[in-house]
Amino acid sequence: MLDRALLFIRDTLDAHLRSTLSLSEPIVVLNHLQTGEGATSQKNQNRVIMALTKIEYEPSRQFYNEKIGSSGKTNKPPAQYFNLNIMMAANFDDYIESLKVMSNVIMFFQANSSFKRSLLPNMPAELSLLEIEIENTSDAKSFEIWSALGATYLPSLIYKVRRLIIDADQISGFTAPLQLPITEVAQ
Repeated sequence: MLDRALLFIRDTLDAHLRSTLSLSEPIVVLNHLQTGEGATSQKNQNRVIMALTKIEYEPSRQFYNEKIGSSGKTNKPPAQYFNLNIMMAANFDDYIESLKVMSNVIMFFQANSSFKRSLLPNMPAELSLLEIEIENTSDAKSFEIWSALGATYLPSLIYKVRRLIIDADQISGFTAPLQLPITEVAQ
């Protein structure tokens, strides 16, 4: 599910940037900022790098999803909600080009702060709604993130993707339906 949500966002942003900037090649990659050895991946060169920086469980979004049938109640684990922090970093040889592309990324998410499957036929069936907002980070937090990623700072922003629902849709058991107590005696 994580992959489908992030690939959908990547593809949607990439299509927009390619159209806006009149590009023939993909410009957005979903990738690590650097390889395990600390080198920059060639795949990231002159691209917008989209990288997952955090997955957080959202306990306040948990709702019970129980269906009651004629034969009883189906016990189904409730869906789990997650928030994802994704970094959008412009990695271009020309610094001014990085700023230009980041401006277009910001404008895209400002105009598209939510994605609803009912309005977007190409959205994966498993996704119903994704809400995206800028995640404000302090200078200290930005420094921590870039240090943890082992990368040199690039023009970037962190976005929070809300309402990613993960639902295994597994039935864990059945219980018999409740029956009303008998209060009258038949004659």
